[in-house]
Amino acid sequence: DSNNDLNDSEQEMVDIEYMGNNNDTDSLGEYDDTEVNVAGNESDDNDKLSETFDSLDEEQLLFDNGDNDTDDDEFMDDWTTDVIQSDCEIVCEQNMILVVLKKCRGLISMIKRSTILTLYFDAQRKRFKKALNLCYDVKSRWNSTYCMVNSFIVLREIIENLFSNKHQLHITQQQVKKLTNFELTSADWHVLLVLFSILKPFYLVTTAMSGRQYPSIGLAYYLLARLRNFLQQHNKKESLLEKRLKQLLLKKFLNYFDDENEQMELIMLHAYFDPAGFAALTEIERRSVEQTIKKSVADQASHSSISVANTLSITTTTANSENKPNANRNVKRNAMNLFNEFVGDIQYGENRENESKRAAIINEFYQYRKYVIEFNEKHEPDAGSVIVFWRTYGETFSILKGIAKKMLSTPATSVPSESCFSTSSALARKERARLSGEHPCSSVFLKDKIKL
Repeated sequence: DSNNDLNDSEQEMVDIEYMGNNNDTDSLGEYDDTEVNVAGNESDDNDKLSETFDSLDEEQLLFDNGDNDTDDDEFMDDWTTDVIQSDCEIVCEQNMILVVLKKCRGLISMIKRSTILTLYFDAQRKRFKKALNLCYDVKSRWNSTYCMVNSFIVLREIIENLFSNKHQLHITQQQVKKLTNFELTSADWHVLLVLFSILKPFYLVTTAMSGRQYPSIGLAYYLLARLRNFLQQHNKKESLLEKRLKQLLLKKFLNYFDDENEQMELIMLHAYFDPAGFAALTEIERRSVEQTIKKSVADQASHSSISVANTLSITTTTANSENKPNANRNVKRNAMNLFNEFVGDIQYGENRENESKRAAIINEFYQYRKYVIEFNEKHEPDAGSVIVFWRTYGETFSILKGIAKKMLSTPATSVPSESCFSTSSALARKERARLSGEHPCSSVFLKDKIKL
């Protein structure tokens, strides 16, 4: 029974987020005595460990079960849709990263499945005052890999101590051998540092676009442009590995973003109305967006004019048919009348209205460019700068203001909308749970009071 209880407790998954917190660290006091004193005085620690574990049978059982269930530790999701999965293009640098990440995942799994290693690791975290703990990653989520790499870098000293003291720990020879296989060399640590520096911008961009207060997709183009620039630029201090990984990432970045013309054109259209996104657009891209906007405005004006003209034509025809005597209907129509009827009437008012609309939108483009440049000179690119801009200058633009409202209401990710639904659901549950008379009364609708 004790073996089963211990095994069940060991099966708990390590949270993908930062598991270590102050409460977790504070609770490690009871394990302080399990820390191994390498310099000497190991007898007390050995006695306490031997009292905790009468034999290594339990540890061996956990270790054996861990070997059978290694795949269960890896988080899986349906990420293969529209993703290139071919291994034929894997190069040396990618294989090097794969080897290091497998070591990291294996070490985390081994520590989690061994009570002795867990106690030792937690005691070391307590000693070095590290609240952060090792965390798993999801293969298809770069941010989770960044978090795992970050945890290894922060806890590097503790991990190296674990490898150095593995022979002093009360673990089996089989576990010692397996721990040796997971040992990270100086080259492995270099790979982790390079991965950390390259993945951090992607982590920060995702965090910025997924925030609850993020207003729109307009800022997405600015962030993507900065990411592209980060991958394209190299400095003398970068190692060959870092430069090579940037080249590989840039190739995939262009494949999933720049090569998707329809997707990129849509993002640029939204970005035009965000001061930060506007600054990231080239002059050619700005003119292309303005042409799209002018065409959209002209089509909308033409559609409304046709609707009005058709209505007036029907009204005029009806009135004329009622007022004309029956005798006039038999008058023979001349060639000029037949020609006008065939080609249709000229809408002079519509042409003047379209020209006026076209002149107005061109003038607004000019004013918008002027105000955006002035605004960007005084404000740093920020998620909330777009709101400040349109609150300040919105009334200046009669046409662009309405388009901006539609464009800037689109979030970059689904996080804000999901958060909105979660918040409303929580509020609804709280309101339903309150059984005061006021709430049920406000939820009752009488049929005779509803006007349909």
